[in-house]
Amino acid sequence: MGQQIANAPLGSFQVKTIYDDLGNAIQEISTTSLLSSRIDEGATYMYLGYAQPGTAESAAEWRISRFTLANVSGMQWADGDTLFNNVWSDRVSLVYS
Repeated sequence: MGQQIANAPLGSFQVKTIYDDLGNAIQEISTTSLLSSRIDEGATYMYLGYAQPGTAESAAEWRISRFTLANVSGMQWADGDTLFNNVWSDRVSLVYS
């Protein structure tokens, strides 16, 4: 079975498997292209956004995820997907799942 990647990165990429101290496999993905990133941490949520360099925060070209700080393992995606089709400026009002 091939390796699954939630969303194809922009540009070429390599997938490397590394192992933690308990022997659990962790996939590490490295890309040759760079993305602009944004982090916004409030009292309840931390938002992470990625887009092509130079993308306006008002453009619908961002991939945005949200972590609930009380449950750091709970990551959700805007619109429930990893597409680059959201507006960073609207991150708080987006629907996450």
